Amino acid sequence: FSVFLCFFSICLATYSEAVRVQLPCYSLVFAIKHYLAWMEQDKVVGSGTVLVVMGVCGTGKTTIGEMVADTLGWTFVEGDTYHPKENVDKMSSGVPLTDDDRWPWLQKIADDIVQWCKSGQSTVVSCSCLKKVYRDRLRPKEHLHPGCKVHFLHLTASRDVIAKRLGGREGHFMPSSLLDSQLATLEPVSNEDDCFALDIAKPVREIVQTAVNLLIDAGISPTCPQTSVWSRPSLLAAGVLGLLTLWNFLYVRTKTK
Repeated sequence: FSVFLCFFSICLATYSEAVRVQLPCYSLVFAIKHYLAWMEQDKVVGSGTVLVVMGVCGTGKTTIGEMVADTLGWTFVEGDTYHPKENVDKMSSGVPLTDDDRWPWLQKIADDIVQWCKSGQSTVVSCSCLKKVYRDRLRPKEHLHPGCKVHFLHLTASRDVIAKRLGGREGHFMPSSLLDSQLATLEPVSNEDDCFALDIAKPVREIVQTAVNLLIDAGISPTCPQTSVWSRPSLLAAGVLGLLTLWNFLYVRTKTK
């Protein structure tokens, strides 16, 4: 409506002094009120949702995470890229990570989760999250970040299935010898309302569709919210109308001289 009003104002401004002076100002006030209402809503509701695809090594966190992100129209982020070189070297040599190794890595992901939520960038991120305390670290504090929603998709399978998958995997720094230590560390999701568990023995596409359905059932939109100024016509109109009002001011000043 604001875009139409803006265009209509420009068309009539050539012929009507009243329109030139009044209508652009009315349109600008309308757009600014809409913009302020949108900003207030974002502060209360928040706009970004994050899905953490978790599980031990070899469960297909990256493959399934990427497919879920594509289906939802969200961004995918590989959690392994947050590991410092020391962690990668340690795992590559077959040495399990300790809590002290993992906390800085988890904190980097947690910090980005907050930023994704604030910016409205709905995101799927892969992260093992083996313990409940790790998952708690990734959950934003509600009183600090209201409206920031984080869900966990736990990919599960028997040890034999995972070991077979690891045996066929190439080009990853995580050796199959670390599987048992990860299984020993793993605390399966239980009594955690924001967690879903899916068996990876099922076909990949079925897992992806089930994950998407679970999110929809939880009230999560399957499309990424658009928070860019240019994606909202009324906010774009506010900018255009601002220029129109400036033009009006300069025109009137020129006429009065």
